Amino acid sequence: MIEQRTEEWFQQRLGKVTASRISDVIAKTKTGVSTSRQNYLVQLVSERLTGKKGDSFVNQAMLDGIERESAARELYMQSKGVSVTEVGFFDHPVIKNSGASPDGAVNAEEEGKYAGLIEIKCPIETTHTNTLMSKSVPSKYIPQMQWQLSCTGAKWVDFVSYNPNFPVE
Repeated sequence: MIEQRTEEWFQQRLGKVTASRISDVIAKTKTGVSTSRQNYLVQLVSERLTGKKGDSFVNQAMLDGIERESAARELYMQSKGVSVTEVGFFDHPVIKNSGASPDGAVNAEEEGKYAGLIEIKCPIETTHTNTLMSKSVPSKYIPQMQWQLSCTGAKWVDFVSYNPNFPVE
């Protein structure tokens, strides 16, 4: 499995619809196609034509989230008493040019498939507080998690919201 965020991983995903952007694919407005859907379509076409990764926006909060992901994964393993394997990109088994890169696969593979997955978000304090108060997965991440299940054949996904400034639940 190719490690996430490496050059090989970016090449493997190039021009493909990914789970983290599946919401853009299904997005629509009352008048038709959403701006995010159109922009993503243009990005994918550009990547396929040029063979180069499209420009993407990254802010400090996103960089912090990427950096904190391993700590969140470790805490999840400790609290659940399971092992989590970092995984790369899974091509969708039926739909060409699409796939997913879950944040982790839980326990051993069963017939080539993992039992479960985890999706980690390391948001800013207010977003984390909202998630804790609602005691539910923010709706904007549900399509991403469903697509991960479809791509990997896993049976379930645990959503992990982690902010190091909060006590671990």
